[in-house]
This record gives sequence, C-alpha cells and structure tokens, in this order.
Amino acid sequence: MARTRPTPRAARAALVGALACALLAVTGVVTGVSAAFLVVAALVCASSCVVVRARLRARPVREARAWRWFARALLALAVAFGGEAAVLVLAPGVRWAGVVETLGTVVASAFLYLGVQFWNRYRGVEWDWDPGERLLGLAGLLGGTALLMYGTYRTVGAAAVPTWRVTVLVLGAAAPAVLALSLASVLVLARLARDWRAWTLLALVATLGVLGTVRYLEVLATGAVRPTATVAVVTVWAVVAATSAVASLAPVVRNVQTAPSPRASSIGSLAIVVAGAGLVVLDAVAPSGRRSVAVAAALSTLLGSVRLLRVVADLADLTSARREARTDGLTGVANRLAFMEHLEATRGRPRGVGVLLVDLDEFKGVNDGLGHVVGDELMRAVADRVTVETAGAALLARLGGDEFALLVDDPDQALRVAHVVLDAIRAPFVVAGRTVRIDASVGVASTGLGSASSARLLHDADTAMYVAKRSGGGIQVYDARTAAHTARRLDLLSDLRTVLAGHAPPAEVGELVVHLQPQVACGDDRVVGVEALVRWAHPRHGLLRPAEFLPLAEQHRLMARLTAVVLRQAAAAAQGVAADGWDLPVAVNLSASCVTDDDLPGEVAAALAGSGLRADRLVLEVTESAIMRDPDAAVTALVRLTEQGVRVSIDDYGTGHSSLSYLARLPAAELKLDASFVSRLLRDERTETIVAATIDLAHRLGIRVTAEGVEDHATADRLCDLACDATQGFVHSGALPVDALRAWLGARAPVAVGEGG
Repeated sequence: MARTRPTPRAARAALVGALACALLAVTGVVTGVSAAFLVVAALVCASSCVVVRARLRARPVREARAWRWFARALLALAVAFGGEAAVLVLAPGVRWAGVVETLGTVVASAFLYLGVQFWNRYRGVEWDWDPGERLLGLAGLLGGTALLMYGTYRTVGAAAVPTWRVTVLVLGAAAPAVLALSLASVLVLARLARDWRAWTLLALVATLGVLGTVRYLEVLATGAVRPTATVAVVTVWAVVAATSAVASLAPVVRNVQTAPSPRASSIGSLAIVVAGAGLVVLDAVAPSGRRSVAVAAALSTLLGSVRLLRVVADLADLTSARREARTDGLTGVANRLAFMEHLEATRGRPRGVGVLLVDLDEFKGVNDGLGHVVGDELMRAVADRVTVETAGAALLARLGGDEFALLVDDPDQALRVAHVVLDAIRAPFVVAGRTVRIDASVGVASTGLGSASSARLLHDADTAMYVAKRSGGGIQVYDARTAAHTARRLDLLSDLRTVLAGHAPPAEVGELVVHLQPQVACGDDRVVGVEALVRWAHPRHGLLRPAEFLPLAEQHRLMARLTAVVLRQAAAAAQGVAADGWDLPVAVNLSASCVTDDDLPGEVAAALAGSGLRADRLVLEVTESAIMRDPDAAVTALVRLTEQGVRVSIDDYGTGHSSLSYLARLPAAELKLDASFVSRLLRDERTETIVAATIDLAHRLGIRVTAEGVEDHATADRLCDLACDATQGFVHSGALPVDALRAWLGARAPVAVGEGG
C-alpha cells in the first residue's frame, strides 16, 4: 500500500481546520464552557459535515458508505453543541449542563462506530446492512458502562448527583472507549496499519475516552464537572470533525479490501458475553450497591449472546456452503475442487501419494439405453460401493461424467486399491429392478513413479487410463512404456491435424487412404458390396489401422473432417470400380458425433457430386450406440440423409441397448450382425437362436442382413442356412487397397449394373 502526499486542497483544509480548532481552544480557555464556545464548536462540526458530504461522490463506492456515517456523526456533533449552547442561554444552571452535549457525543460515537464497520470491508457494489454489527456495538457500550460503573462505585463510592446524570456521563466515557476498541480491531483485520486516517482517528477517540472517564470520575468525587474537562472534550471532538473533513479531501488510500469475518466477530461477541456474565456474578458476590450495574451487565450479556448466535449460524452456513462447493451433487462424494485441494496438500509428503483415474467403460450405453434416471442411480451405486470398499485407504472423488478419481495415501498400495476398485465395479449392480454389469479402465500414477506436480500426476493417471481403455479395460500403471505411448499419441495427433488441414506433403505426415472389404451374397458367392475402412499411411509409423487414430480424432473433435475425407475417397473408389463393370454399393461408417452433425448432409452431397456416384450406391453405417446417444435426433438426421437417396445400415447390431420401437422407426435398409455373435454361432445354441430370430425379424421388416467377422466356411454355410443375405470377413478377403480389390474382383464374374446390394 503506497503512501500518498496531501493535495493542495487538503493542505489548505488542514490549515483552515487547525486555525478553527485553535480559535475554539482559545475561546474555551478565555470564556470556559460558554455559548460562544459551543457555537464555534458547532460551526466547526457543521462545516466539516458539509465538506464530507460534498466529497461523497468523489469517494470509491466501497468507502462512500463509511463516509456517510462520518457525515452523520459530524451533524450529530453540530446539533449537540448547538443544542448545548441553547440550553446555556435558555436554561442556565448546573442541572442540565453538559447533558445535551454528552448525549450528542454518544450518538456521534455510535455513527462513527457504524462507519468504522464499513471501512475497507468489501461487500460488493451494493452495501448490505448487518444488524449484528450494531448489536455488538450496543452490547459493548452496555458492558463498558457496567464495568466502569462497577469499578468506580466499588472504589469511589456513590456520587452526590442524580443517577440519571451519572448514567449520561458514564455513557459519554464508555462510547469513545468502545469506538476505540472497535477501530483498533478493524485496523488489524482490515490491514489499515499504513493508513494515516485510521491511526489519527484512533488517537483522537482514545483521547476522548480518557477525557470522558476523567470527567466522570470528577463528578463522582466532587459532584461537579470542571469547565476545563468539558472544554477539552468538546475541542477534541471538533478536531475529529476537522480531521474528517481534511481526510475526505485527501487522495484515496488504496488498502486491501477484506470481507467481514464471522470468526473475528465471534471473538468480540464471546469476550462481551464472558465479561458481562462475569460482571453479573461479581456484582452478586461483591455488590456495587447499584442495580443499574447488574442490569447493564445482563443486557450486555444478552445482546452479546444474540450476536454470538448469529455468528454461529453464519459459520454453520459458511461450513455448509464450503462442503457443498466441494461435494459432487449427484453422488455425495468429493468433487474435482476438493480432490485437487487434497492432492495439492498431500503430494509433498515424504512417501508421496498415489492417484487412480477410473473411467466407467459401458456406462454411456446404460445411460442412453435405460435412461438418465437409471444412469444416475447406477452412478450413485458405483460411488457408494467404491467408497465402502476403499474406506480408510483412499479418497474418492467424481471428476465429472462417468470419471472418478481416488487419492491413495500410500503409493505402494495404489495398485492393490486399483484391483479392489475394479473388482467392485465389475460386480453386478441391481438398479431400478435390473441387473446391470459394467466395466472400467483404471489408470495408476504416483509421486514415486516420477510425477511431481498435481497436474502432472493427474495427467499421468489419465494417460495410463487411456492405455487401459485402448486395451479393452482393466488396469494400467503409468511407466516408461505409457510415457512413450503418450509421446507417440501426441505426435500422431499433431500429424493428424496437419493431414486433415492439407498443410504438408504426404512425405512428411503421410495420407489417409481407403481400403475396401468385399461383401458376398449367401448361396451364389456374388460380390454385392464393399465396406470402406480408413487407413493412415504414415511415413514413420507405417500403415496405421483405425483403432490407432480414430479415438484421437473423436476425442479432439476431428471426426467430422476425417469423415468428409473418407466419404470422398470411398465414393471415388466405388465409382472407379464401377468403371470396371462392378456396380457395387460402398458402405462408410459414421461415428456417434457425425450422425447428428448439421454439416453431414452437405458433405455427403459433395462426395456424390465430386465422384459421380449414384446416391443409392452409398450406404452409411451407424452403430446402435451412436443412435441411442440421442435417439430422436438420430432418427431425424438419418431420415434427412435417406431423402438424399443414400441408404442406412445399422452396424454392430446386438451389442447396444436399442429397442424394437426405434428399429421400427429407423429408415434402415440393412442390419449388420456383430462379429461377437458370428464367432459363437457354431458353439452356442442360444446364440444361434438369437441370430435366427434377428434375421427373421429383419426380413419381416423388409431389412436385409449382413454378417460381419465371418472367419470360416462352416460359419458362412450356417449363416446361409439361416437365410442371412450376405457375409463379410476374412473367409472371403480382408480389406484391400483399391487397386488390389480390382485385381481380386478381376478373378470373379462382374455384377451387372443394378444387381449389387
């Protein structure tokens, strides 16, 4: 916080204020507590009030509230001193002397107290009222009054003046004292140590507390107040007013804004409660002889207790809010914020920590197929079970979606905990009356394996989890191999972006090419179609299969651009084969993100127009899972595509969670039986029954059936016996480059135009 030099205007105001206060002091010395003296004091305070109010618009919003209370305090002083002058003129005598002046200073002290509460406390642009601050001030005033009265009555004894007058004087002494204590606490809590305004006001208010106490003691001892004491009190109050005016003209002192602290406020409340209760007990054991002492102490205790209860409620709300901010709303476990805080706090331990990242591999299918309500219930069940199984060994947090993280205190136990978690997730769940089974991929990283920062730990665990997911689930520990995998993955991602952007020659980053796998009709071995499968001919990594780069494209939102490339190449390849006499439909796979992409119909139209391929020769394959991601949107999008003349095929049928109602609504021309059914066809009667029923159902709906992954002639023959329309797999041929497919087709009889598919 930088110190600021006074402006010329502030310097002139300081000079004028000093002269006015000097004139006031001289008047007091010469005339005593006279009407002239009090009128001069009133004028000083009124003028200062006008200056402060005039400067309100120039103050920052956060200080304006404090300055308004200061202006009210100065107005109260002006009214008090003017009123006291009127009393001296209209009702001279000792009985009412000093009453109006003292009560006015008590009111001014209260206003200054409220101003101090807002001083350098940030509460946003709109300032709110906190009744608790006033309760605390009133409780402090009553407690200070009771304490001062008890001490003086026990030592000096009762005064020969009316009790009400004594009460007024003791309030006049206690109010500045309470204000001084409050200002001292704010000076520390609000970090005002270098703010000259705070120190100056504290010194003046402390002086007023001492002078008020002296004046009160004089009344108790002598029954009267010396004029010099009153002159001193009034003069110091005038100095407070003049100083406030000067401060309002001075440059803004930039202090660190601090929010009101319930914990700090609770200390003051507790101190008042303890002091008030102690004073009540003390007055009962060693009576002061004045009922007013016990009453003031009891009221102070009561108000302090009310304030303390408010503080406790605020702390409870704050604790609850902090807990909610660090808790996942769905599962009740820790959220990402809480996890990162715990990780940051514990990773520096000598033995380190372990981090597990868990991804629920088949949760999305359950969520899409059975609904979000069932998905949410399954998520809660997973969290509850993992929490129980890892209690005492790890902190579980949900990072978002279907991803969890565990913080393991002992890194040597991280792998054991990973196995416990995996076993817990793989065990069946009963959700909404259904038995549901899911799997998980778990990545393990620890500080002992070289990870240093929290972000690095989480990144390494994520990398290991990705490797586990690529391997079909299970557990993967981050090590040198996974580190190398990460480097390879980043290298591929960079090259894939470059390939799709077309910014570099194939010699540097390679090129995407389409290989075609034939589909053969059951019964007569005619080639009735081909499926386009993308490959990446990479100059450093060789020919990459889809599983090595499609997940990267999906994860980094490159799939739409990649699909556009495949559509163009597949259409061009099919048109090239047609030139050889093979009029074959070509199938292109669509990812879940592409099905509902608004740009897809345009890309399809561009591919057809650029190649000259007929629309009915292009088949778009969509998996069940892609459809069930958003069934209504998927049906709408596929209907739009079929309106362009292309055909739709449901890929990997039998592995998702689609319902017959959606099958009836889909504009599908083909069903492709998943290879998992085909591979078990000859070994499992139940599988054969399912395959036969699926073929029969498809035919009744007017949909042809193609079986994928056919590896041998026996399986192909059995599929033909079950009335399957076509087969695809290594029993016929693998995916071939376009030129190789042409050579393969050259050995077979061509299909006449219109026969294929």
